[in-house]
Amino acid sequence: MTKKNGHDQQDIGGLEDRIVEDVYGTRQYTLDGLCEKIIEQFGMETNGRLDILADLNTLQKQKQAIREVAEYVLGVESVMLQGQERTWLLDRLHRDLYRFGALETVLNDEAVTEININSPKEIFLRRGFGDLERVNVSFRDGTQLAQMLQRVLTPLGFDLWKGEPFIETGLKLMGRPVRFSLAGPPMTPYYTGQIRLHPSQPMTWDDLQGSIPKIAADMLMGIVRNGHGLLMVGDGGMGKTTLLANLLAASRAEKSGLVQRAPEIQPNYLPPHATDYTLISADAPSTANFEKQIRAALGMRGLFLDEIQGDEGTAFWQVLSSDTKPQVVATFRGKANIARLYSAIGMVVRKVYRSVPQSQIDAALMERLPFVAILEQQEAGQAPRMSLIGQWARVEEGEAGLTIEPLLTWARGDDRPKRTDIQMRLESD
Repeated sequence: MTKKNGHDQQDIGGLEDRIVEDVYGTRQYTLDGLCEKIIEQFGMETNGRLDILADLNTLQKQKQAIREVAEYVLGVESVMLQGQERTWLLDRLHRDLYRFGALETVLNDEAVTEININSPKEIFLRRGFGDLERVNVSFRDGTQLAQMLQRVLTPLGFDLWKGEPFIETGLKLMGRPVRFSLAGPPMTPYYTGQIRLHPSQPMTWDDLQGSIPKIAADMLMGIVRNGHGLLMVGDGGMGKTTLLANLLAASRAEKSGLVQRAPEIQPNYLPPHATDYTLISADAPSTANFEKQIRAALGMRGLFLDEIQGDEGTAFWQVLSSDTKPQVVATFRGKANIARLYSAIGMVVRKVYRSVPQSQIDAALMERLPFVAILEQQEAGQAPRMSLIGQWARVEEGEAGLTIEPLLTWARGDDRPKRTDIQMRLESD
């Protein structure tokens, strides 16, 4: 017996190739082969039946359902299993049907921060901030992969058998907040995408010292505590969500609303002044949910958003132009390039609102999101750094557009960030 994330789990290795015979001695099976037959039968009885899957919501119910299907298949094949073989079979079935099958070992490893599924046979993982590496785990086919995903996502209402071409959601698995970003049929032959795993315990400012030293953390907290807007920019996996959670806790806003594309910040870790508006519905695309949730939260004094992407023009502009004028602290997925960032933000808005002039977008940025922080990985395999904290500023008189004045920089090769001589235009602690 082993213990993972506080839960006892049976050791299920070593018997998959064991040969067993039927009671007549005429047919032979491996235990792994019997597993496949039972899983196939289970799928025939439950595929497309969210009512059945949703009802199997306790360990006792799950094990009872497995025993019933296993006994039926073993009876059809005239196989009798006893002792170790029966225990192994039932636990293996529970692993594959109600835990995470081929991904079980990977998910149990706290060092794993990302899983990429290129195909049922091609799975890659990232440990810490290292490179993606291929792992020797796989699913039998796209159906087995979809079955595992369906069982995990059933509590959220997703029905993969009806076709869910894009899934972006989050939940807690094996004690860890997990984000799913997947594409599947009919857009692709089988489900592919990314599973991002957070630590079982949320990271604090002390944990972030390697990426965001005290001088940077103090500046960011000063900006937020004084009610100013802040845009945090970086690629996926750079720590934007973790930073947002810590800034939400530091906020002095009497009432703050949190809206997430996927619920990675768990409700039990929210400060008392925060309300979680995140509501993932399988009945609508994640973009539509995000926009609806933002509209619901606009009346809050503080608005914390995770994350704005390139197709979020409607949501982004309603935040920048809302008459309620909330303090906005948001994450934005993008490259750590100042010139491209300015252009990308303009494009996000104008893809939806073509008549909005750039000058109006500039004014909204200066008012609602006056400060910008950039997180980037400067060296492969190393933790990301807060490479820049700056403020939007107009370019030279007579020219249109905005640039970012650096207030604090952490250049490649430096051992710590440095404060520049440029003064903040807005008051901060």
